[in-house]
This record gives sequence, C-alpha cells and structure tokens, in this order.
Amino acid sequence: MKRVCRAGIGSLAILAVASQGQTQPKSSILPTFAVIQSGIASELRIITEGQVTQTILNIRGDILGWRRDGRMIAVLDAGKLIVVDRESKDEDPAVVDENVSEAVWSPRTDELLYVNRDQELYRWKPGEPPSLIVPHATSPTWDSFGGRIAYASTDLWISLEDGSSPRRIINDLEISRTAWSPDGRRIASVGTSKKGETSLVLCFPDGSERKSAGPVDRSLILWSPSSARLLVSRKKVWGVYDLAKSSWIDTGIPASSKVAWVASRKIACQTKNGWQVMDLATDQKETTPLEFPETVNHVQSLSPVAIVAVEGYEPPPFGSAKRPEPGQMRIQGRVLTVDPMAESFDIQVASVTNSNGTEIHLAKDIVQHVVFKDDSRREYQGDYYRLRVDDVRQDAEISAVLDGVQVGGSDALSLLSAIIPGTPNLYPIPSTKAPQPDSSKIEYDATTREPLVFEIVFPVIRGARYSNDFLNSRGGGSRRHKGNDLMAKKMTPLVAAFDGTVEIMRKGSLSGNYLQVVGDNGYTAKYMHMNDDDPGQDNDKCDRFYTFAPGLKSGDRVVAGQFLGYVGNSGNAKTTAPHCHFELYSNVAHCNINPYYSLQKAQVLPAPRYIAPRTQVAAGDGEMLVHGVISRIELDRNVVVVDVLGMGKSGLACVCNPTKFWVVVPAGGKIKLANSSREYDIKSLKEGYEIVAAGQELKQGTSMQCRTAEIRTN
Repeated sequence: MKRVCRAGIGSLAILAVASQGQTQPKSSILPTFAVIQSGIASELRIITEGQVTQTILNIRGDILGWRRDGRMIAVLDAGKLIVVDRESKDEDPAVVDENVSEAVWSPRTDELLYVNRDQELYRWKPGEPPSLIVPHATSPTWDSFGGRIAYASTDLWISLEDGSSPRRIINDLEISRTAWSPDGRRIASVGTSKKGETSLVLCFPDGSERKSAGPVDRSLILWSPSSARLLVSRKKVWGVYDLAKSSWIDTGIPASSKVAWVASRKIACQTKNGWQVMDLATDQKETTPLEFPETVNHVQSLSPVAIVAVEGYEPPPFGSAKRPEPGQMRIQGRVLTVDPMAESFDIQVASVTNSNGTEIHLAKDIVQHVVFKDDSRREYQGDYYRLRVDDVRQDAEISAVLDGVQVGGSDALSLLSAIIPGTPNLYPIPSTKAPQPDSSKIEYDATTREPLVFEIVFPVIRGARYSNDFLNSRGGGSRRHKGNDLMAKKMTPLVAAFDGTVEIMRKGSLSGNYLQVVGDNGYTAKYMHMNDDDPGQDNDKCDRFYTFAPGLKSGDRVVAGQFLGYVGNSGNAKTTAPHCHFELYSNVAHCNINPYYSLQKAQVLPAPRYIAPRTQVAAGDGEMLVHGVISRIELDRNVVVVDVLGMGKSGLACVCNPTKFWVVVPAGGKIKLANSSREYDIKSLKEGYEIVAAGQELKQGTSMQCRTAEIRTN
C-alpha cells in the first residue's frame, strides 16, 4: 500500500446538515468523505470540500465505516478485513482477519466488532489480537455509549461489550439483522416468524415498547443520524420508515444499489448515472448528482466521516425532568443491577445535573448505588406514582433525583424520584388464568395480604420446611419479608414454579445469586440466595456450574418443574441455614402476594422435569447417551468436557447434581450441526455449545468414546 498526500491530513471536518428551507444546489458536495474507486488501480481517497486530501493506493473493496475520530477506516475486501490508519507511516495496512463477513466500529472507543464466516463474533482493538466473545452471532451493533452490544443468534440478544451478561430480548422471531439507534434509545431488528413472515421490529433495550413496522426484506438496517428514520429494503426497493409518522416512504431505489445516509434527510445512492443524493425533505424526493473531483471516477464505495443531526423525531425522554432542589442532584444513565431484597439498584451514570441547572457529562462512566425510600416516586406523563423496585429493570434508561450532591462515592444515596421511559407495566399480558390482587388492598410497600391461590410446582424438589413468614420484620424493622423462606440442604435442586421466561439477575448484596421466572400467568417467581460456594466450602467463589443449570441463560423459556439451579445461602443468608427465599410478584397489580397459600397446594416433584432435545443421535446396544453444554475443550487429548443435563443408556434422563462428562472424539471425527448438513471438527467447537453424544463408556458415569454427536450453537 502506498500513500500520497495532496493536502495536509489535518483534522477532519464534521458534516453539518443544511436546514430544510435552504435552496438546494444543482449538485451535492459533502464536506468530508471517503471513496474507493475501481479501475486499473484501486485507491482509497479522502475528499474534503471537493478536494482530494489523501490517497492510499492498492485498496479495494467496500468501506465499512470510520472510527469515531476519523483516523482509521475499516474496509472489507473479499472477506479480508483491512484497517487503514491514515496517520501511520507503515506501507501495509493492518489485516485483522481474512474470513470476515461484517464489522462495525464502537461509537465511543477504538474497538471494532466483527463476524467471521463461521458466524463467530470477535472484538478487536488496534495493537491487540482479536478475542472471541460470542461463539455464534451475526449483525452486531453497539449502543451509543459503546458499553453494550446487541446481536442476532437466532434470537435478539444484548450483552456487555465483552459478551458477558447476555440477555435474550426477542425470542419469538428468527432475527437476521439488528441495528442500535444513534441516540441509544431503540434497537431495530429484522425478524422472521414461524409462518415465514419477515418484518421490521423496534423495541427499547430492556425489551419493552416493542412495535412492528410491517413486512420487509432480509436486508441491512440503516438508521438516520437523527434516529428518526430507518432505511430498509422492502419488496426489493429501499424504503424509509419514519418513526414519527409510523409510515413508509418509497424511494424507488433498487435494493441492489449501494446506499448511505449523508444527512438526517439525505441519502446517497449508486445509480446507473453515477452517485446521486436524494433529499427526503421534498415531496418529489429530488435527486442531485454527487460532485466528485475530476480525478475521482468509477466510485464503488462511499462513506461520510461523521454526521451531526440537527433534528429528532421525538422529544428527549428526560426533557420534562425538573431541576433538583439544593442538596440534591439528578443523574442520568442506565440500570446496571437490581437487588429487590435490598430494594436497591446500581446506575451507570452518564451525566449529572446539580441544583443550579449545570449539567456535567462524564468522560468515564461512574457507578452509583441507589436505595429506595418509602416515598420514592416515579414521574409518568406529568403525574407522580409510587415507584417500586420491580419497576426498575436491567438495561433500562433512567433519570433519577437523589438525596446527595456527590456521585460515585462509597455510600448509597436515597432515591427521591425517577423518570423511566416506557409505560409502567413492562411485563407480558397473562396468557393463562390466575387470580390477581385487589388493587385497593395493596399496602404501602407493594404487598397484599390476600390469600390468593393458583397452580404452581413447588420450587424445591422433594419439598422443604417453611412457615407463613410473609411480612415478618426484617433489617431491624426497616423492611418486611416479602416472601417465604424454603429451608433445604445446600445444592438441593430448584425448579420452575410455572411456565415462563428466565431472567438471571446480577448478584445483589442481600439477595445474593438469584433468578426469576416471568410467568405466562401474570406472575413472576423469584429465587434468591442461590448457591455461591464450592463443594464442601463456604467461600463465595464458585462458578455458575454450582449455581445455575448448565447453559441456562436470560431469555430461555422454561416449563413448570424444569431444573433452574441450586439452593444456597448467598447474599445476607450467610449467617443462616441454606434456603431459597421465594417470592410471587403480580405483574398486573405490581405487588408481592403471600406465596404460602399456593405453596400449600403445590405439586411436589421427586425430580426436575427433563426437556429432552430433539435429536437424531441415538445410542446403540450397550452405548451411553449424554446431553449437556460444552464447558471445556482439550485439543491435546481430543476431549470435550460436558456439563451434563441428561444421560442414560436406553434414553436420556435428567441429571440435576453437578456432573461433568468427558467425551473422547476420534481423530478426524466430525460432529453434526443440528438441523443442518454442516459438520464440525473438534477444533471448531466452542464452549457454550449444546451437545448430544452417543458412544461406549470408558469409565462408568464419567467418560465415553464418541461414535456420533450433534451440537446446537445457540
């Protein structure tokens, strides 16, 4: 690669958006953008105010985007991911990977996410080797802060930037494309239903406020800089979805044409007559030629450096926020963790407003611990309502007024009021009948004494000792007990009380390790104080193998009686006997009910209900069959270590004590991908894959010589 500078590199201009009333010129000129031109010699050229300011020779392919500071440009050339550093004196660009299908820069850091053709998601930073963060994913996208990512892995997932703490957001559509809006408020996805209908779906990052925008093709999703519009292919033509009007604009641009937003209401598109700019501000959708310097021709790819949006489609979610009083401050950010037992949560703070109205945007996020007061309030549509801990959800946006003026200290601050975008009820409408509380009988701390009874499975297998200790005093009289303590031996299996969706919550100081099942019946079952100790110890250091069922993730669907994890004494239960603090919370009335009456009538299971996988793998005569999740791969011994969910000889049966099984794969052996003709060798397997294997036992109950196996990658 050779570089030719025809003007000083200098600092890159920012592309400003013209006002809607401005007269349009006969041709369009973009202040700063990059193009790749094809021909006898392919070149990457930087164009500023109509002049070529830098030329980098021998670069071909498609421009994927600029790094936030304009210094680096990512280019995809026949599967090769190339990163061009415009200030480097090195003649050769950095080749990150040679087997890439898509990539995207972080909006806040110098990191890059990319997906290879094996659908593995990697994270790369200049000067460091790429790191695998998700074994099966496509269409990655960053939030506006760069601290979280969303991606498609059959379903829509959201996680922290390193792939940790994944949560499933949409699980009833097969997601093929995702895109996070530039303002960070929404995620757009292209998903296909079981009926084969493909549509554009929008939702908040916490999964609420879901909305379908109608049928589309399986195409890219391109947000406008203002987050007001989406460019998506529908019926093989690029269409623009206007969020404010909930309507589509037909551009007439064929879906085969390359397109890019170059302003909040302007699109650059490649046509048979060259590159044109379409202005959506006019009813006629007028187009004007995009002007290039005379030396630039045969442009095959184009990308503007940056765009500043000067209009949005809706008011900011916290635009109605009032100035805090003296001795108070308002912080804005996102909810990081929630501890319902401690009635507290953590906010990752992005900005702080003090009582004189000064707003400070933090260069580095700070985590603030927040506790509820009896009179904590929620602001909603100009009115105030009692705010309860279950109204606060992980990854939700929040603007909170706190009793204090210093953020990020070691002390927790009291919550006075908060604005949380979205409607108050973020839970699904019940699909099965269960009696709901009388709202007139709800007490000050969101509890009711009504003796409600509905069908559940007892949360602890073989039962447990418990009493009617609902609303007993706790914390020296500072709070009341909102559930029942189910006393059982440590590591006793816990099961789902009813059908629903799992949410694995981040560890709380009082609740410890816990999860909840958001039920189809309008209730949420909460399981707290789950195990956090290694076997035979009280060290608070075990990994999830001794806490949750193998492979269990937020967003997973479970049925009543399905294995969830183990009884323990984490959180503030360290000084008590092991038990599960069990709560039932009404998602309709927004209050805790007394579980005691339903527990009295509950079905007690001798063992968890096992959900056998649909598989073509079958055990032969005398062979062992194993089902579980890959936790380790030992290439030197051709061994796959499996955390077992089920095993047996004549068929699979549930295994609910922590069990690891060693599967020896023959040299050169192939493992099938479920519902596909694709095959993997052991080097291509990843931790977290679900596996079913059959073969002869080598050591009873611990290892086998694999004859055939099948994996699922999500």
